[in-house]
Amino acid sequence: MKKLKLLITFLVIFGANLSAQQNDRIDPVNVFDQVWETLDNNYPYFNYRGGIGIVIHDIYSEKVNSPDGKTVLNGEEWKAGHSRVLEKPEDEKNISKEINIQEKIELGGAKQWIQIRGEDTTNPILLFLHGGPGFPEMPFAYIDSKELEKHFIVVNWDQRGCGKSYDKNLSMETITLEQILSDTKELVDYLKNRFNKEKIFLIGHSWGSILGMYSVYNHPNDFYAYVGMGQVVDSKKGEIIGYNYALNKAEEAKDSIAIDQLKKIGLPPYDNYNSISIRARIVSKYKGNFAGEFSYPGLIRIVNQSPDYNQEDKQTFMNAYIQVTNKLWSHVSAADFMWIKEIKIPVYFFLGKYDYATPSQLTEDFYEKLKAPYKEIVWFENSGHYPNLEEPEKYQDVLINKVLRNTLLK
Repeated sequence: MKKLKLLITFLVIFGANLSAQQNDRIDPVNVFDQVWETLDNNYPYFNYRGGIGIVIHDIYSEKVNSPDGKTVLNGEEWKAGHSRVLEKPEDEKNISKEINIQEKIELGGAKQWIQIRGEDTTNPILLFLHGGPGFPEMPFAYIDSKELEKHFIVVNWDQRGCGKSYDKNLSMETITLEQILSDTKELVDYLKNRFNKEKIFLIGHSWGSILGMYSVYNHPNDFYAYVGMGQVVDSKKGEIIGYNYALNKAEEAKDSIAIDQLKKIGLPPYDNYNSISIRARIVSKYKGNFAGEFSYPGLIRIVNQSPDYNQEDKQTFMNAYIQVTNKLWSHVSAADFMWIKEIKIPVYFFLGKYDYATPSQLTEDFYEKLKAPYKEIVWFENSGHYPNLEEPEKYQDVLINKVLRNTLLK
């Protein structure tokens, strides 16, 4: 009887796909919701990319893990949320094939989008935790991930409330550091089980490096290695260093407008996007975020040209970013990892020579005191806060020929 229900459900969704190809009035998400209850809690996962249609995935069995014990946050213990682990049938694991999909999954009770690309699904997983907060990597993947996709299953995730995961009905109260850490753990478990992997590689950029550092400290057995890029170490010190850098440069240039703006907002920390934006813009003006011709308006142009975002994603990108940044910036300003003395997996720090958003000198101090099975600093001499975009060839080469090779291909 259950098999019959599953077959009927497949035919309903398949029929919707045919209709969707003939006209754009069918919403596959709504079709899916209508048949949800008939599956007796055996949920089919599917993904939808505009113009491609519906790809029906396997029917997974679902089990809910109890919280995995005590987890450390800011040196204190907190309870992790429930992780949902989705298992694939044994006879369908370890099959080599190319993958190139975007899909909406549920993490922590909120629908969120991930993008999975790779030429061979037997390759290891590389999960990118984006910065901001609320500034996704997904629309930049066409610039900095093409070579990576030959050697990894590259996963980009638009965290709750931003990018493709923007939802006007999502309660802002759910956008907290603790919840996004729980979402991260749930996503890692989902990816490991979906692709039958014991561990994955993790890279965290800026805000994502806060998520990354907590993740590898609390759950080292989930990861082969960690890469911190634009690593947050001590936010309060870092923001003050960046502020003083911008003020000194403005004074050297006799830039009265910038001087007045910086003095008006005063020293960090800040609790509003306007002050955050003013400091970041002036730091960027004096090459403290980008070493070359990149700029924040330039980043938005890249988003607007991205083949991985539709028009709605592009239109809501900045408003979603501002909302999420305003909600989470207090967590960014409070971040301090100097209490961490040891990470139990290999650790790499990708440092931009001209990074004054997360000053590299603080990461160097942290690195010297940190114990790890292996640790290394990789300098990007022609980059600021975004080595992956300013030096994408080197960024990919180091991940493939150093991080991957040192860990799995010795």
